[in-house]
Amino acid sequence: MRRSLSTPVGEPNRPAASARRLNVAAAVIRNDLGQVFICRRGPDGREPLLWEFPGGKQEADESLEACLARECLEELGLVAEAVGDPLLTVQGAGGLTLVFFRARLLGGRLRLNVHADCRWAWPRELSSFKFCPADEPVVARLLLEADNRPNLASRTTSHNALI
Repeated sequence: MRRSLSTPVGEPNRPAASARRLNVAAAVIRNDLGQVFICRRGPDGREPLLWEFPGGKQEADESLEACLARECLEELGLVAEAVGDPLLTVQGAGGLTLVFFRARLLGGRLRLNVHADCRWAWPRELSSFKFCPADEPVVARLLLEADNRPNLASRTTSHNALI
């Protein structure tokens, strides 16, 4: 095994932090009306107060689908599951790979453990929110899809039963 000069004897050669890959799973959750669930980051940390789709970092030996479910439960108290293949994969800066899945809510009680706010938004409204740069490609895709769907904004129902 090759070692860098800075790797102590007996420890495996590890890539520098900048060379490490970081995988993130994100949930694109729609309610029965077609609205999309979005979250606003808290005031502290990276990209404060920007909007995003819920999700987070993949842990070792965890599938992206399991990551999505765990992050929604930990951060929001919501039980969610990925539905189907990834909707979109975005390569971000610093080795970040963000994988968006369509997802559905199965239950839970909303708790804002790390976010400042959350809401249901019509896809056509998404352009009025300031999203994290890595989320912008999926916003663009949802806006494009919305252009091909009828406007359901005038319908009302108890679609926030879980939230």
